[in-house]
Amino acid sequence: EAQPASKAAAQAPLVRVLLTGGPGAGKSSALATLRDRISKRGFQVIVVPETATALLDSCGGYDPSWHGTPKHVRMQEMFLKFQVANEETLSRFAELRPERPHLLLLDRGCLDGKLFCTEQEWAQVLEGAGVSEDALLERYDLVVHMTTVAARFEGLYDYGPGSSNPARYHTPEQAPPPHERGP
Repeated sequence: EAQPASKAAAQAPLVRVLLTGGPGAGKSSALATLRDRISKRGFQVIVVPETATALLDSCGGYDPSWHGTPKHVRMQEMFLKFQVANEETLSRFAELRPERPHLLLLDRGCLDGKLFCTEQEWAQVLEGAGVSEDALLERYDLVVHMTTVAARFEGLYDYGPGSSNPARYHTPEQAPPPHERGP
């Protein structure tokens, strides 16, 4: 539905900031701090939570036997589609307060599944979702990459039941992407 020109002009811009990186990088903690500080400056801050954790918490967790199988690819495709839907739905909340500047803060984004796939698996995920990497990257105005503590400080990294994020299933060896691993 088209809006009158005066109404469209009154809508404050929506800036999308993505925090990404390996498990245990501090993304969720940083988002909470940013949300609080930026909200105090008059912005409507909308936080898009990490999709994988929400889905895994709701569905019994990740089954390690899926790794390297078509089930892993299907799961990553579901994560991607759910992420896109969440981003689009939460972005629409900005329309409810057109007079305020808006900031969409994302705890991981559409391209994060690539960290957990081989190149071939990721190509299958993109094909299944009917989207390209370039189109996914264009969804964000700023991407901040954070390094997981598992890359250099394995003793500070926790995962699994009893950890700071029980849905996190990657061991310290699996958590950092290859470009973040130490010598």
